[in-house]
Amino acid sequence: MKNKSPRIFAMTLMGLAMTFATTVFAVDTQTTIYNFQNKATGANPESGVIADAAGNLYGTTTLGGSCTLTKQGCGIVFELSPSSSGRWTETVLHTFTAGTTDGYQPQAGLAFDSSGNLYGTTAGGGTGTACSEGCGTIYELQPQSGGGWLETILYNFTNGSDGASPTGNLVLDADGNIYGTTLGGSNSDGTVFELTSTGTFTTIFTFATGQGRWPQSGVIFDSAGNLYGTTMIGGDVSGTWGCANFSGCGVVFKLTPSSTGWRYSQIYVFHGPGGARPFGGLVFDAAGNLYGTTLNGGTSTYPGFGTVFELSPTTTGGPWKETLLHAFTGGSDGGYPQATLAIDSAGTLFGITPGAKTPSVPSTAFRLSPASGGGWQFQVLTTLSAGSGFFVTAPPYRNAAGDMFSTSYGSGSTLCNGGCGFVYELSPVTASRR
Repeated sequence: MKNKSPRIFAMTLMGLAMTFATTVFAVDTQTTIYNFQNKATGANPESGVIADAAGNLYGTTTLGGSCTLTKQGCGIVFELSPSSSGRWTETVLHTFTAGTTDGYQPQAGLAFDSSGNLYGTTAGGGTGTACSEGCGTIYELQPQSGGGWLETILYNFTNGSDGASPTGNLVLDADGNIYGTTLGGSNSDGTVFELTSTGTFTTIFTFATGQGRWPQSGVIFDSAGNLYGTTMIGGDVSGTWGCANFSGCGVVFKLTPSSTGWRYSQIYVFHGPGGARPFGGLVFDAAGNLYGTTLNGGTSTYPGFGTVFELSPTTTGGPWKETLLHAFTGGSDGGYPQATLAIDSAGTLFGITPGAKTPSVPSTAFRLSPASGGGWQFQVLTTLSAGSGFFVTAPPYRNAAGDMFSTSYGSGSTLCNGGCGFVYELSPVTASRR
């Protein structure tokens, strides 16, 4: 089994734009706050960053460090700390070594618990022998009173009914139980799992093609304790738009806890024009509506440049209602969004598009704001300086001051093939109308 998750390179034709409200273009300031250099400092971050109360940033790189498995390294966990001068300093919290006692390629980001411990997954490594480089792990990092962080492997995936190669972010409930998704599993279509705070692992759902395949981006909770997530493909292959090319255009699912386990339901199935292949995860607003992005769709013909969508629950309790908030054109607005959105307290959405090299599509940072008269206002905040296309796929983290932080998988230092990647900041400025 190949541990590296499928990187999405959409092959795109021309499409028609669908516009909602007035398009406003703004210019945010993009600053590179840290360049990775491979080896000891890490290389090629695929996930975004999170922050502690002091404003320090935490994340992972898929390569870098040193291990015997690969010359490029097995990946690291890092912390970036700001200074009064504006300079950021990296501290490597853990270097992965692969083998049977550690993980390999931490493609997912991190999650804090209430005590300040960090949790994450690796796509490979560990004791699972059914995969050529290990089937992946769940790990914990605990800060030590004398300095440094102590790693504990909480679970080793086997690619049995438990799945393999977890690539999505973890989420913790109030009791410290951990939830996430994997590829692989009994049907090779992916799983959703729970790891309790006492160490009990349970596969709470196993996907099959009609229910969705490849839950890449983890799950989130609602206030009632239900879990929600996306699958990149699977679902319905009928129709003429092109979903059969993907074994289905993907689904949004809900898992409801009950006395007999978790009950699965599809709350939306994508069919192409309204979106296809939701690679990223979901976010809730205060009213209980869900928001996400799709890699393709948004045009009347296959494949399209992708969408931003809203899903609203219906009074009948059946499938949720989709509203298409923006269909990307592949022009100045970018295209192929893969990253999970960020949302603020006003319900404004923020996102990233990775762009592409062929055809030439820019990488962008964008905002979608609810308009006072109804509808949504789409704004390009900036065209990202990210080097080659398909490198900026990590979700943005937005702090209370409105600054956003994220990572680029490539570009930056030339010590790595295609660049070692970097962490960047987007500082807001006043929008200007054309």
